[in-house]
Amino acid sequence: MKGRGKQLVFGALGLVVVVVTFAVVLPRIASYTDVWDVVKNLDTKWLIALGIAVVFNVVTYAPPWMVALPGLRFRQALPFTQASTALTYVAPGGGIVGMAGSYGLLRTWGFGSSEVARAVTITGIWNQLANLLLPVLAVLLLSFDQQRDALLTTVAIVGAIVFAVAVGVLVLIFWSDALARRVGELLERATNRALQALRRQRRFEGWDERLVVFRRSTVHLIRRRWPWLTLAAVVGNLTVFAVLLVALRAVGIGASEITWVEAFAG
Repeated sequence: MKGRGKQLVFGALGLVVVVVTFAVVLPRIASYTDVWDVVKNLDTKWLIALGIAVVFNVVTYAPPWMVALPGLRFRQALPFTQASTALTYVAPGGGIVGMAGSYGLLRTWGFGSSEVARAVTITGIWNQLANLLLPVLAVLLLSFDQQRDALLTTVAIVGAIVFAVAVGVLVLIFWSDALARRVGELLERATNRALQALRRQRRFEGWDERLVVFRRSTVHLIRRRWPWLTLAAVVGNLTVFAVLLVALRAVGIGASEITWVEAFAG
């Protein structure tokens, strides 16, 4: 009954998120009336192409989670990713709230806390790494197309630097059990001191060994599945670009006005 109650709560929360998204958030971005006026005048072939692009984009949200969380089925992953993504955009706190929602939803399906934490960590890291590398790729494509954009070049350089630093930090964290144990000890000590300052009696223990176990399981999964994680993250981002490009062409913005390379850079 307890599990059933949690499912009902999260189901109601998901419904609220959907209602708020379509009734409050989206109308502030674009008028439904204006969008419908454009859509009803589109050629049938562009409507079909746009529908296919959107379906592919929605479907690609699920595979990264299925790779990062063995045992998660597609029929679970698809609605879960849509709900958590919507929560990210709607709720105050953005990504942090979305991650918390992801954690809660997966826990209701019986996945362990360490498994969920690992999946949230891995998918978050891979998505951010993809987001950092794509501007670099966009600048390279623009250079091949003999175009330059100072702002995008700056973004790409910053992205490349952050990417290098992020990879370095990840390597350090997952380098050895000893380093993971040390990080766990530091986090445990800092947390307990903060609780002491707040005059809380609770104290945490064993974070060093837990982080070692977390490190081992994460490294094991990454070693086995990093190619699929990378492919899923890249394909997911490319399908977003596909929706943008099809939408541009559907409303009559041709390659003479915005090339596919410029659209990708955008």
